[in-house]
Amino acid sequence: MHKQRHILLLLAFMFSLPALCQEETVTDATRQYELGRQYTSEGNHSKAVLFYSRAAEQDHAAAQCALGICYMNGHGVPKDASKAVYWVGKSANNGNARAQYLLGVFYKTGQGLTADDTKAAHWFGISANNGSADGQYNLGICYRKGVGVDQDDKKAVYWYGQAANQGHSEAQCNLGVCYEKGIGLTQDYVKAFTWYQSASEKGSALATCKLATCYYNGYGTEKDMAKARELYEKAASMGNETARKALEKFSE
Repeated sequence: MHKQRHILLLLAFMFSLPALCQEETVTDATRQYELGRQYTSEGNHSKAVLFYSRAAEQDHAAAQCALGICYMNGHGVPKDASKAVYWVGKSANNGNARAQYLLGVFYKTGQGLTADDTKAAHWFGISANNGSADGQYNLGICYRKGVGVDQDDKKAVYWYGQAANQGHSEAQCNLGVCYEKGIGLTQDYVKAFTWYQSASEKGSALATCKLATCYYNGYGTEKDMAKARELYEKAASMGNETARKALEKFSE
């Protein structure tokens, strides 16, 4: 029995050798990147870094971004903020929208470089124009708060809308707030309700709490205390403190 098992293991190893050898001889950057993604999905981060590195050295933008993320998170390599910035920066300059967004985050947080709100907004803007929902959402925040750019509620609403239409739950919630309060556009409770509902369905605790408030006050929908309580309970279970306090009204 043991002999048969050893023979089977030996055969499995022998059959795997050609595939392993083929991987080692891959020189096409796109294929190297795909192998990196494959190993990432399998949890083999060291192998992933090997192939991301080979593709990144060939100026493959997506691989450069992936390698930077590995250094950022310490996956397959020791955490190294400087190397994360280096590779994400190269990818960003090569037009990768995700890397452009991440470079904005690095400038916002001062990770691996000197914090600079103006440069953060700059890179959020580039990524936003290249279709990054995260970049669009963060650029909206910059305009709403006047951080790194001149404060402009209309532009904030525009970029929240761009991200919201891509399914970004936080942007959907913020857009709901703008419609509820009339920030940068005409107040519209129905649209506020709709965006809160969309964000809530994607798991946003804040949007779920605000949706509960819509039912409680009859904003954009019919008043429904039972539904309001149900949603407050859901939001509270997700850690929303405002929802927890709102539930106290039902106990009074």
